[in-house]
Amino acid sequence: MGKKRVKTKKYDLKPMQKKAGLADVAYEMEQLFQSVAGIQNTVRGRSPNIPGRPSPTVEVYLEGLLLHGRVLTEFFEHAKRSTRLIGKDHRAENADILAADYDFRPKKIHLDRSIRDRLNKELAHLSYERTGKPWDIDQFFLPLLERCVEFAKSAVSGPVRAIIDDDPEQVQRWSRLHTLLGTILHFTPRTPGRQVVERSP
Repeated sequence: MGKKRVKTKKYDLKPMQKKAGLADVAYEMEQLFQSVAGIQNTVRGRSPNIPGRPSPTVEVYLEGLLLHGRVLTEFFEHAKRSTRLIGKDHRAENADILAADYDFRPKKIHLDRSIRDRLNKELAHLSYERTGKPWDIDQFFLPLLERCVEFAKSAVSGPVRAIIDDDPEQVQRWSRLHTLLGTILHFTPRTPGRQVVERSP
């Protein structure tokens, strides 16, 4: 006898939820920007490898970068919502906000596998497998930042704009965010001597 098929109830996404969800996405991108800018300003003029234990300020920015970066990575990459069990043979989709909800094609962010593994093992999680190695933040955030700029552009002058067109405050917020993200992307070098930031063990 074959295994019984589990039915999954789709999440009933309302138009107003899509609009409100964009504000949450903007918040995550703003925090990503603040974290990257904070790290760049804090370590400016120093060696990329910060000797000894990093300053508390650098650690706060690094934690913010990794946390908000992981949230946005899932937003851009996942084609389907996560699900939960609601009965013996039934599951239901969770209320995950996905780029796909906004007709923005989900695709993998080009992150090194070692970075993905470390995000799962070391971020907001106590693990015996923490490596204690510095984080190559450019390698982590640059591919993600490029995707953020693409989405922000869609919110300013693409398909996403239609969702917020009647909300001047959101339109202005996304326009400002597109400019900020594009600026930091433009001025971050893609050359050897990348920014490497340590995190306390």
